[in-house]
Amino acid sequence: MGGTLAFAMVTSFLESFKHVGHLIPVAGLRIYLGFNYIYEFSNRYSKSFLSKDYLPSVIKERFSEQLDIGGYKQFIISHILDRWQFVAYLILICLLFIGTSFILGFMVKMSSLVAIFLSLNVLILGSGVDSLLHQVLIGVNLTFFLVGAGRCVGIDYYFYKKTRGLFW
Repeated sequence: MGGTLAFAMVTSFLESFKHVGHLIPVAGLRIYLGFNYIYEFSNRYSKSFLSKDYLPSVIKERFSEQLDIGGYKQFIISHILDRWQFVAYLILICLLFIGTSFILGFMVKMSSLVAIFLSLNVLILGSGVDSLLHQVLIGVNLTFFLVGAGRCVGIDYYFYKKTRGLFW
């Protein structure tokens, strides 16, 4: 039983080159960004991202420069700063999820929505140097979502063939 599933997945992986081969450059970009998200995860995990003073100090510093957008500042101050450690772990888990999803090509649409959400939060927090990068990442992740970038050179094509749905 397991051998036939593995054979079907390998067959659909090879068929993806034939049917959605025009997405190979998008798949290359997806895999590259996946490694970039994994690198960002390992970089933040090994450095002081989980220390007590890092995340709250960054949020307070960036909010001093920005205006309040629809109560977002008040929400962050009242809910996120008190639970900074949970949020720090959540950010790391999201980065790891996005990176492995992009590399494997599995649930790329879902992970690209998570990546868009993370980039929007960075833009709203108002980091000057990273704002252009995150604007581009929002565009690239939106493209991944709309095109279904996991269907080429990824596991998503197997599930797309079996059940066509929102996530494949």
